[in-house]
Amino acid sequence: MLEQSFSQTATDTGMSRRNVIKAGLIGGLTMAGLPLLLSACATDDKGKGGAGDAAKGAVIGFSLGTLAQRRWQLDREYIEAAAKEQGMKVVVQAANDDTRLQASQVENLLAQNIDVLILSPIDVKASAPSVAAAKAAGVPVISYNSVIQDADIDFWIARDNIAVGALQAEMAVKDVPKGNYVIVSGEGGVDIAQQKTQGNLDVLKPYVDSGDITVVSQRYHQAWDPAKGLAQIEDALATTGNKIDALLCNYDGFIVSALPALASAGLLGKTWIGGEDVFKEVAQAIVKGDVAMSAFTPIKTMAGKAVDAAAALASKKKPTSDASLDNGFKKVPGAQIKAIAVRKDGMKSFLEETSWLAPDDVFVTS
Repeated sequence: MLEQSFSQTATDTGMSRRNVIKAGLIGGLTMAGLPLLLSACATDDKGKGGAGDAAKGAVIGFSLGTLAQRRWQLDREYIEAAAKEQGMKVVVQAANDDTRLQASQVENLLAQNIDVLILSPIDVKASAPSVAAAKAAGVPVISYNSVIQDADIDFWIARDNIAVGALQAEMAVKDVPKGNYVIVSGEGGVDIAQQKTQGNLDVLKPYVDSGDITVVSQRYHQAWDPAKGLAQIEDALATTGNKIDALLCNYDGFIVSALPALASAGLLGKTWIGGEDVFKEVAQAIVKGDVAMSAFTPIKTMAGKAVDAAAALASKKKPTSDASLDNGFKKVPGAQIKAIAVRKDGMKSFLEETSWLAPDDVFVTS
C-alpha cells in the first residue's frame, strides 16, 4: 500500500434549492444553518462510500485557489475522472489566489444550480461567507484540502498537516540534532501552513529549550510566494554567515526558488532540506542527495474520497467519515488523508506506484 512505502507515514419540504437561488438569496451571503451530517458508513455497491445510481446526473462545483501548480491540475483531473465514473459532472473555477475572486466564483457556481460544492479555500476564515451562501441555497459544502473555520460545512477532506510538519522535523533532528534551523511557511491565513509550522515547532521545542537547536528564522508568506520564501532564506544566510543546518519548507516551491542561492553558498548536500509535494526539481535534488525528503499526499485518494462524499451528499446520505473536528461552528465529520515521506531510497517505488512524475524526468544524467 502507498502509506507503507517510501519510508515513513505521517499519522495519521420547503423551497427547493433552485427556487432559493431564483429568489436571490445567494447574493446577500446570509447564514442559514442545516443539520450536521454525522459520519456514517453510507456506501455504494463498490463499497467506496458514495451513493451509487442515486447521484447520477448531479453537478459538483469545484472551487480552488489556483491551477498554476501541477498538484492542483491533478486534483482537478482526478476529481473530474472520479465524478465521471459515478455519472456526475464537475464545474471548475480557479481564483488565482484571490479571496474576493474566489467568493465571486462560488456565487457563479451556485447560480449554475450545482448540487454539491467542493471548496478548497484560499483563506479558511475568508471562505465562511461563501459557505453561508451555499447553505442558504441548499447546497452542501465539502471543505477540501483545508478545513474552513467558523462555517456550517458538511464534510472535510484533508491531510493531517500537523503530522506532516512533525514528520519533517523528526527526520531533520534525527540527522541534524544541533544547529541553526529555518522554517519557511506558506500563507498565514490558511490552516495548512499554520499546522505544518506547528508540527515543526512542536518537535523542535525540546531541542530549542535545551539550546541544541536555534530557529533563526520563521515567516509566513502570502500566496505561498516562492520569491518571498527565497528572500527569507537569503536574509537567514546573511544573518548567520551561511550557517544554516536545516531548512524546513511548507512546500517544495520554496525549495525550488532557494536551490541556486544554497548552491552559491556551498550548502547543497550539507544543509538538511525538507519540503512537501515532490516537485520535479526537488525529486531530482533528492536523487542527487541535495534534498533530504519531501512529503507527499496521495492526491488521487484524496480526490476520490471528495467525490464519494459529494455523491453521498447529493443523494441526501451521510458520507463515510474516519475523523471529526471542531471548526469553531460545530463538530464536523471528515476524511483524513495520510501523507508519506519520499526519500532517495524510495524514489523509484514512489514513482512506480503514483505516476506522479516520469522516471526519466527525475533520474536525469548531466
